[in-house]
Amino acid sequence: MGRLNEILLIFLHIQIIFWCWIPSTISIKISPCAKWNRTSEIVAGLGGRGNNPDQLLDPEGIFIHRQSNTLYVSDTGNSRIQAFKLNQLSNMGTTVIFNVTYPTKIYVDDENDGRTIYVSLRNEGRVKKWVQGASDGVQVGGECSMCESVWVDKEKNVYMTSVMKSCVYKWSPQTNIITVVAGREMWQGSSSDSLNSPEGIYVDDTSGTVYVADYANHRIQKWLINALNGTTVAGLSTGNQGSDAESLSYPTAVWVDDETQVVYVADSDNNRIQRWLSNALLGDTVVGGAVTNLPSVLSKYSSALMPNSPRFSQPNGNIQDNYYYQAIRVTVATSGNYSFESISHITTMGYLYDTSFDPSNPLANIIVSSDNDGAQVFHISSLLSSARTYILVVTTSQASVMGDFWILVHGPALVGLASISPSVGKLVKI
Repeated sequence: MGRLNEILLIFLHIQIIFWCWIPSTISIKISPCAKWNRTSEIVAGLGGRGNNPDQLLDPEGIFIHRQSNTLYVSDTGNSRIQAFKLNQLSNMGTTVIFNVTYPTKIYVDDENDGRTIYVSLRNEGRVKKWVQGASDGVQVGGECSMCESVWVDKEKNVYMTSVMKSCVYKWSPQTNIITVVAGREMWQGSSSDSLNSPEGIYVDDTSGTVYVADYANHRIQKWLINALNGTTVAGLSTGNQGSDAESLSYPTAVWVDDETQVVYVADSDNNRIQRWLSNALLGDTVVGGAVTNLPSVLSKYSSALMPNSPRFSQPNGNIQDNYYYQAIRVTVATSGNYSFESISHITTMGYLYDTSFDPSNPLANIIVSSDNDGAQVFHISSLLSSARTYILVVTTSQASVMGDFWILVHGPALVGLASISPSVGKLVKI
């Protein structure tokens, strides 16, 4: 499951975007009943995992520039952006952007001075753009904590999703003003006015409507311009996850056919692309979905937050240094999607980090977080690579709280879990 799950996300994206995504200046009509070939073709990463021109490592985002027939890949594990010509027999990629830390999603735009590449940078908490021929990127907009996705409309407004602040920002280059266009800033929830760890976005150029892959609420939300509440157009409005036709599980990307209002979803935990017709209560699978019933391996860990546990200020902006925490090293032998769930009589919160965790800078290297809207348990799901080491930080939603906790991890293989909590204020680095 690990290898398939890792590859499936990028190639399921390609199946939909390659056939469906065309810039808004080009008219296209797609039948709501269209059928796709369920056998995918590898167009990037033919050489497997690695950093060679024909290889990729944990790619997180793609974009197809239709005019040049070029596939751009956010090669996250290699800290680069790769370009692949889709009309060539060679599967060799060209590095167009070097040395970018944790790039997630990409948007390629044609401007007066040439092609411009926008990249959301999760760890840096911002979006940068590279104009054609530039070796360095320039930041656009303001801070975007745990920036997961980027989109650019015809007016050159830049949209950014902030996982940490649970909202979507819109930055105007004309006024240099940033506004919240979906969700409530610093308010994580499952009500219609809220988002929980938003990821991919799609913006309708004609109406300004924003569609959001509401990752931890397992749904797709539609936000009209100036709306205070979103409407669920795919998945359950309650925020419950599932694998049946009415449900989604950790959606990461969304694409919408402006002509028919059909919504296509990368349903990551279910390894499938779902299609939802306008006002439909159920979705249908157009690609993937064959591996959802593979067995899951359970790993367990138990410990406690005690008076001698280290303390820190949480990433949510609270400046009090009195939240007990424990840092746990996470290693996997098989790449794939893993879910972490806590069990405790105290209200726990979880934060997953890539490679290192700095208590004095808890936003650095963070991948995903969850407090399950104040419930005693948290649930985190993330794609993990066997080539990397991660850190799970377990803490509480209220200050100075101690108690026992258990961590259950489900995934394609056993997970190594070991406490590595340092003394107060020290960097935890693998």
